[in-house]
Amino acid sequence: MREITVKYVLTDEDENRLKKITEAYRKQGLNESEDEMFASIMDHGSAYDIGQKFRYHELSLGIVQG
Repeated sequence: MREITVKYVLTDEDENRLKKITEAYRKQGLNESEDEMFASIMDHGSAYDIGQKFRYHELSLGIVQG
C-alpha cells in the first residue's frame, strides 16, 4: 500500500458549500472542522474514484482492452 497526498483548490462557492455542510453536520452532533469534513468527504468512495480514473487512462493508452 502507498499513501499519496493530493492538494485541492476550492472555489469560493465550494468553500461556502463546505461551510454549510459542516454546519449542518454539527447540528446533528458531528463536531468536525471544515478541513476534517472535507477530508472525510473526499476519502469516502475514493477507491472507486481512483479505479474509475485509472481505467479511463488505461483504456485511452491501450494498456487494457475495453
